[in-house]
Amino acid sequence: MTTGTSPSTVTTATAPSNTQASTFPAGSPSTIPTGTSVFTTPAVPSITGTSSPVSSTPHASGTTTSTGPPFTNSPSGSGTAAADTTSSSSGVSAAASSSAKFEIPGKTISVLPIGLGVFAGISVIALIVVGLVTYERTKYRKVSGKAFSAKFSNRYFHTRLSDNEDWLNQGPTWAMVAWHNCIEWMTKLPPGFVHELPQQMQLYPDIDEVTGVPVVDFDHFCCGAHGFSALIETVAVGEDSTLTHYTLFDTGPDDKSLVRNVTAMKVPIDKIERVITSHWHRDHTGGLLSFLDFRQSLTPRRPCIVDVHPDRPLARGIAPGPNFDKVVCALPQDPTFELIENAGGIVEKSLTGHAVAGNTVWVSGEVPRVTLFEAGMLGGMRWFQDPGKEGRWRNEQHIMDERYAAIDVIGKGLVIFSACSHAGIVNVIKDAISVFSGPIYMVIGGLHLAGPEFSPRIPPTIDFLSTQLRPSPTYVLPMHCSGFQSKIALERAFGEGCVPAGVGLKIKIVGDSAQEKIMFPPVY
Repeated sequence: MTTGTSPSTVTTATAPSNTQASTFPAGSPSTIPTGTSVFTTPAVPSITGTSSPVSSTPHASGTTTSTGPPFTNSPSGSGTAAADTTSSSSGVSAAASSSAKFEIPGKTISVLPIGLGVFAGISVIALIVVGLVTYERTKYRKVSGKAFSAKFSNRYFHTRLSDNEDWLNQGPTWAMVAWHNCIEWMTKLPPGFVHELPQQMQLYPDIDEVTGVPVVDFDHFCCGAHGFSALIETVAVGEDSTLTHYTLFDTGPDDKSLVRNVTAMKVPIDKIERVITSHWHRDHTGGLLSFLDFRQSLTPRRPCIVDVHPDRPLARGIAPGPNFDKVVCALPQDPTFELIENAGGIVEKSLTGHAVAGNTVWVSGEVPRVTLFEAGMLGGMRWFQDPGKEGRWRNEQHIMDERYAAIDVIGKGLVIFSACSHAGIVNVIKDAISVFSGPIYMVIGGLHLAGPEFSPRIPPTIDFLSTQLRPSPTYVLPMHCSGFQSKIALERAFGEGCVPAGVGLKIKIVGDSAQEKIMFPPVY
């Protein structure tokens, strides 16, 4: 039987005085002769968890030996010493093992501070958020302070251009959609908006002779077609008196529907003092001559100004995608300056922005193109005819003669009439802000986002109106060429602030002088 090497702490075993001790080199195997039996009694652990000291004598270590033949090449008694050494080593190992088993728990506690780490992380995030918000607020105040100072230099600057310096405040503003692509009678509207149907029933009812109740007379209601027109009524409040102005913005596509619609809505046609044409497209100028003729028949001695861009094209056409190079149709020609004057209009041509209607309505000049994604009317073509040469079509997608109208309502902000927005509604809004330094309260009219070639412009347009521009418009009324997809996107972004508009819709906006004092200019 072969045993392992004894522990280094027990290297020798001491025999009785009459026996010579024998020492084995460290690491040398010790051989127990045949016939020798070794019985080892485990050491008893103390109450402190450590074993009792091991005696150097066989009996003290608890080892009993039965002696047989002596160890080979060893003096007498050396086998007993080896056995004692082995038994002592076994006792120490057993004591150590027993000591580990009886280790008292709880002497050392290791705690992972999870709660402290979570709290520290949240605190760091909170500090970062507070820092960013503080930075943005500081930056906004700096920008707002500069713009707010500019606001009072620009605010009603067009009023100071007036001959009447008394007209410093603007009273209620009314707008009526005189022409639009669709009819809308049923949808719930925000305060200040009224559909055509309740107006007809309450203000201009036709009473049935048999039943005695109002009749929905469809022969005398408004009709819709592809085009746009809006009647703007503004009130200028002076120190001693009040003046009301009526301005017609665009006239729709044909020579019948506009006269029908303004008649159905009981518009005081004789009081309309100015017609503004947004641009030279027939769906915005088609009703001009018939309206002037009708007005002339009612008030032959009262002139009506027709405010136009001087660059009237000979003809315009449409070249559809994907190449946008082949004209498939031409739009009907717009009225000439001569025909407008023959119908009783006084033509005023203007390239630049100017105030009209007692300085309550602003008519823009050419809109600067500053955005990258608003690339004009894809497929827009214009006919050019040089004297003595053959005419030809040329690409003209930017439609630079388009203009917008704006009203700066005290305590509310700008109300923008956008016509088609060939320039892009974002470009229009940025230009209006640069002129007035005031917030946008309402956008009315076409956004020109209909059709697959314009759908990529919808996301950046909605993002600017609802996210980048602060404050965002309170109301957006997408009409005419805005398209179904853009209306869905606007409704998702603005909720009830996206107002479904139809022909005959009437809007009332009342100024608020107290609110004007706490308004801030927009930023984007």
